[in-house]
Amino acid sequence: MDQLRGVLFLSDPLRAGARGRNIERMLRSADDVGRRLLSVAFPEVEKCLPHAQAALWELRRRCGWVCVAAERGCAISDMGLAKAVSAEILEHSVPFCIDFPIREPLPDGLVLGESGALGIYVGYRCSAPFMHTLRLVPRVLRVGVGCRRGISREAVEEAISKVFAENRLDPAAILGVFSIDLKEHEPGLLAACAAHGWPEHFYSASQLQAVPGEFTGSDFVRAVTGVENVCERAAFLDAERLLVKKKACDGVTVAVAAEHWEADFG
Repeated sequence: MDQLRGVLFLSDPLRAGARGRNIERMLRSADDVGRRLLSVAFPEVEKCLPHAQAALWELRRRCGWVCVAAERGCAISDMGLAKAVSAEILEHSVPFCIDFPIREPLPDGLVLGESGALGIYVGYRCSAPFMHTLRLVPRVLRVGVGCRRGISREAVEEAISKVFAENRLDPAAILGVFSIDLKEHEPGLLAACAAHGWPEHFYSASQLQAVPGEFTGSDFVRAVTGVENVCERAAFLDAERLLVKKKACDGVTVAVAAEHWEADFG
């Protein structure tokens, strides 16, 4: 354990010095998960790691959840806080709050809990149950959008932002924006997606019509698009749960659904 504390201590680039010359040999000897963990949790470690294979293994065993989270597409709210949690977990149990099913037992050092000075929250809502909360945000939210022709980028952004704020959803959880193929060349919609890095996906009316469920219908929308609802159906296609039903905002309709996700620490 003292060796592992040394790794964490030496991960400060100000203390690196000549010790950094050992990093290439160290990384060659580390297993693949260890190398990925170091690059995710301690990116500055390449400047300073000494001989510490045993410490690296302990770091992998206790803190591999950082790597798992990153590889499974989670946004990590604060890498500095992730490092603090990884250090804390070596000495004490850290509370862990999650909004999803857990497939495997929690790794050593993590316990289920919803209060404390320092802890981890995994979910797509704007929740911070701990005094210092490391938020791991799975990108699972499908944003269904319908809009009038010629809609502006700003109108699309404002509508999505409003829906997320009203429902305390984290924009970092957005998987993409989904709509009908009639909108695949809509400049304002495409500009909003490009500006925020949201992948856009478009479906035919027949694909949307085939989505099972009860949706907010509109005869006007059906006459224009061939399906009575675009945003809810587009959001719910391939999703597990419709979180927000159709919300209209200045020429834009928005719905939000969540895809299936579960924590797997294996």
